[in-house]
Amino acid sequence: MKTASTLDVLLVEDEPADIYLIERAITDWSPHIWVWQVSNGSQALAFLRHEPPFVKSPSPSLILLDLNIPGHDGHAVLARLRALAPYHTTPVIVISGSARAVEEVRCLELGANAYVQKSLDFDTYFASIQALLRNWLGADYTAPPPEWSHEDEGAHAHGGIAMPQEERIIQEIHELFSRAQEQVHLAQHLREVHSEAARQVLYRQLHENLALLTHICEQAQGLVSSCLAKEST
Repeated sequence: MKTASTLDVLLVEDEPADIYLIERAITDWSPHIWVWQVSNGSQALAFLRHEPPFVKSPSPSLILLDLNIPGHDGHAVLARLRALAPYHTTPVIVISGSARAVEEVRCLELGANAYVQKSLDFDTYFASIQALLRNWLGADYTAPPPEWSHEDEGAHAHGGIAMPQEERIIQEIHELFSRAQEQVHLAQHLREVHSEAARQVLYRQLHENLALLTHICEQAQGLVSSCLAKEST
């Protein structure tokens, strides 16, 4: 859930496997970062300019930019966003499959702050992304979220606010259906991915997410069973 203390990060990437890996690296590093993802250069510039359909978009604290995106490529987006007054100094990290020796100098000249080369060595890839997050966002955002206490047996603390049992059931079922829809979209991406390594990444994500769906479903069932037991007494 987005909160007032959450940092906004814009991810400009169109490859589903890379989107998953980068978002996973970020969420594993900190629960206080909200990732906004767009898939092409035109969407990225519209987001940064707060143009439709991104009129209410935030101004990100950090931009993660792939070079090989549809429409305006990463070089064009980088040059244009640096021309926008609000983003003269916003940290921009370029994440690309191109070799560092080929692209890094050009990207730095265009205004990037750092360059990460994509890798199939996931541990190294994660570590590189997280090191740059630490460098540009600061270590404070790695702190765990505060623990909220239950105020009574029939309420669940959600974001620090006591939630009645019925409201929690609604929230759990809403999350269940929302996440289920996400898995449909993820499964559809498999049709478009031809790299075996990328397909394995997506299959692992589906496996983890379906396990989470099962857990959410069990929680919702438990809440309903608890309410039934109370009604029968």
